[in-house]
Amino acid sequence: MEFREPFQPSEVVKQGPPKAETAFDPETARLLESLDRYVNREFREREQMSFSDELDEIEIRNALIELRFKYVSHPDEFDPNFMAERQREAVIAYHTRFQDLEKFAGISPQELHTQSLSQNLDYLSKVKKLLLELKINWDDSVYAFIGRRERKEGKYISTKEKFGGFFPDTRFLFNTSSEAKEQLLQQYPELAEAYRRFHIDRYPNLQRRLQETEQTLDARTREHPEEIRALLLQLHASEDKIDSEVIDDLLGIAPQNIERSIDICGLKEKYGYEQYPYQGTPYEFIRTFVKDLNLSPNDVLYDLGCGYGRIPLYGAMTTEAQYRGIEIVPERVVEAIAIKDKFALGNVEFRQGNVLEQNYADGSVFFLFNPFTKETLEQVGEKLEKLAKTKRIRVVSLGPSTSYFRSQKWLQPVETGSSKHPWDLTIFESK
Repeated sequence: MEFREPFQPSEVVKQGPPKAETAFDPETARLLESLDRYVNREFREREQMSFSDELDEIEIRNALIELRFKYVSHPDEFDPNFMAERQREAVIAYHTRFQDLEKFAGISPQELHTQSLSQNLDYLSKVKKLLLELKINWDDSVYAFIGRRERKEGKYISTKEKFGGFFPDTRFLFNTSSEAKEQLLQQYPELAEAYRRFHIDRYPNLQRRLQETEQTLDARTREHPEEIRALLLQLHASEDKIDSEVIDDLLGIAPQNIERSIDICGLKEKYGYEQYPYQGTPYEFIRTFVKDLNLSPNDVLYDLGCGYGRIPLYGAMTTEAQYRGIEIVPERVVEAIAIKDKFALGNVEFRQGNVLEQNYADGSVFFLFNPFTKETLEQVGEKLEKLAKTKRIRVVSLGPSTSYFRSQKWLQPVETGSSKHPWDLTIFESK
């Protein structure tokens, strides 16, 4: 279970004067009072807080996470009253989401089939988000409970000692018997309060809805692949936020089903040390640079270290350029080829092997997202430099590899407005 550092209220602008109150139910009103204290750093010692107070803090902290990432990078641009209102809206929306869980989780498989493709995707995205939020709230509650017991007893308490040899995460809760779960909640009233407060009992039903929605999407992609392409073209033309996990589901990319079976030790024996862990490029980045590149049918884009083929697959469905993906892990290539065949994409090719042993002289654009060790990156850079002496090429880099390409005298960055950080998504062209 991942331990998450507490959110620091100082990272968001403090509350300004409160606006006229709207009538809220007692639970929401109490939560907003806690928000005012929390954001204005009116802290009390943990020993003086009830467990309900700690649950309020957990809910507020998790409700403000998205707001933190949205505004904290430029806090001076927003006055305190504006931020105070956004904070209240975030907490109310987060709290309401859990109150409406029963209605949201009650959608039937028949209703899923009657929804449009975009409605399926929207529902899938929301279900995944709710499942994650339920898990985080429960995990945080368990840690808060352990902390209270440690302060009370004045010693470290292991989870096994405290809970009789198991840790009561969401996986345990719903893989054990209902009798064992009830016994746990009866034995620890604080956990029972968190279980009720965050509607953890809805977790299994939401998991079923997730599986049913994924099955519905898989059936639609096989029966009507043209719908998926049309939706991607619509997203590509828009500025709408893209949920990368949902687009993976739409295409049929399932890293979680493949990664656990990959023999990393065998790959190291064959190819040596490389960047074998999978890192998928977010689709919003893909959309950005594909638009900025303005690719023609004569362009050939190589994704060096393509993983499951997000970039070649997305690009092939939204442009007329040619795409090649090179990936060292065989299982990922098998999966990418299967998806390419499912959608009958003629402008995509995937190859398995070490990138240093591949011929990509026909390429005009090369993408890299931190795919190699430093030594391999330098060798790839040398190959690209030689190619650039024969024709104009472009290099798109995301992550640490960007610093390397910035240092290359044979390349110059293209000003697109997308890059603000040395590791940001950057397009280079040969001189």
